[in-house]
Amino acid sequence: MGGVNEAAHILSLMGGQAKITLFDQEKIAEIHDYNVAKAARQEGREEGIRAMVSTLRSMSVEQKQIAQKLVEQFGLLPQAAEEKVKQYWKQ
Repeated sequence: MGGVNEAAHILSLMGGQAKITLFDQEKIAEIHDYNVAKAARQEGREEGIRAMVSTLRSMSVEQKQIAQKLVEQFGLLPQAAEEKVKQYWKQ
């Protein structure tokens, strides 16, 4: 046996195992792609938060007002928004 015939024979011996492996590989790739995209979105969101804090700070907007804008624009909880303002205030 050789080539395609040998591969077919091996697959027939494996039964459904090859399909499961192929599905698993596709699912792993799909999960990986999702996680990469999610990380990229989070990085972009964080950059937007940093830019907003920096811009409003340069316009002499007070920290409380900046935190409120973060709540409105990014859907952050008030405490999380205040922490982000503190985090990016000195940058």
